[in-house]
Amino acid sequence: MQPCFAAIAHGCAAARHDESFSEVYSPRVRRGSTDFATRRLGLYGAELSSLAQFFEQPFATLSRNLSSEIQALVLNLAGSRLRALGRLAEAVEPMRAALDLNTALPALDKHSWEQAALNASNLSQLLLTLGRVAEAERVTIESVRYADLSGDTFQRMATRTARADALHQAGNTRRAMELFAEAERLQAESQPSLPRLYYVRGYQFSDLLLTQGRVPEVRAQYDYLVSVRDEGESLLDRALEELLAGRVHATLVQNSDASPASAERDSHAALAGRHLDDAVARLIAASSEDHIPRGFIARAGHRRWLYASTGEEAHLAGADQDLKDAEEIARRDEPNGGAMRLFLTDIALERCRLNLAQIARGSRTASAKASAFGMTGAGSWIARWFRRKEATTDNRSDGARGSDPEGLTPFVRLAEAHWKQAADLVKETGYHRRDGELAELRRQLDGLAG
Repeated sequence: MQPCFAAIAHGCAAARHDESFSEVYSPRVRRGSTDFATRRLGLYGAELSSLAQFFEQPFATLSRNLSSEIQALVLNLAGSRLRALGRLAEAVEPMRAALDLNTALPALDKHSWEQAALNASNLSQLLLTLGRVAEAERVTIESVRYADLSGDTFQRMATRTARADALHQAGNTRRAMELFAEAERLQAESQPSLPRLYYVRGYQFSDLLLTQGRVPEVRAQYDYLVSVRDEGESLLDRALEELLAGRVHATLVQNSDASPASAERDSHAALAGRHLDDAVARLIAASSEDHIPRGFIARAGHRRWLYASTGEEAHLAGADQDLKDAEEIARRDEPNGGAMRLFLTDIALERCRLNLAQIARGSRTASAKASAFGMTGAGSWIARWFRRKEATTDNRSDGARGSDPEGLTPFVRLAEAHWKQAADLVKETGYHRRDGELAELRRQLDGLAG
């Protein structure tokens, strides 16, 4: 790819921007609509540097030598590459500008409406990652309208999937299911040989099904995704397949009625670990930072379950490190206003669960440790707290949280703090998909209070 990138730089330096785009970038770097350099090779940074050549001021002011027919496409491509690199705040402006250009023409043809629908869908996904859920919902309404005006069946399917995903994050699962079903009908109409949603859209639909406990359907969806693998599958698509498989096995082992020592349970646990490890490695290789945290968060959940089941400190440390890695990525663009706030919500929820697992281990064994949190030796404190708690009764009528003179344990305090962080983020972002999880964790925390 380096000769292509060099050719684009030289061509733009010679003020031949249109030729550099149409004769080098489009056919040799992007390779039509396949996005070869990014989807197949993960070269987001290198491609963004190349796209910068088409701007006078990256990524705000386009070159005056670029024809109007190409401008909106260049802006959208730059925005999507910025998003993948975790530069979310910087990605908003070019994506909005691309959409404005698409819809500003006096007479829009089918192609213009298609591009407007695509750009609006991309913008909605960016806004979701930023935690601007209501705004993302509004943009998806427009994306569906643009797709319907284009009459293109594929874009009608894609925009309905994007809208369904936004509604899912907002907590409107009923309407989200309806739109996913409609999108799948359009998918079958668009590609009869591939009648179900696949790639990222298949993962989004499966994500909703999994949260509803419809594991058999998700397993069937995973089998379908494996069956339709082809040369066009991107690094990200393959990573999401592995993530889906890992989440399925993790759900099966956590919901299993089998005894803790059963072979079936052990098999699911091992498969969950292998798939989640592979998913994290593949997400990193895909270089799409706006997706990487979901792999770390899912693996942290599985490791937390392993710790809760076995008490092995290695699982506790692994879960904690996964959450640290996810948070580092999610906060990387925070100084610029680009924090990935939905991921930060998920991280806070998982940390709360991890704290509760530590409390439960301390209650059962009186030997829980907190080395992963720099609190070595606190286990005996937890054990003493639980013994005192069982031996005392709070007779106060003011609803205070118990009569332990030392107050709550460090882990209870941490769990409360992480719950509050998640609750505040849900309120700020409109991420009401997590309302049920917040309520369940609140119930568990209130149970500790007596």
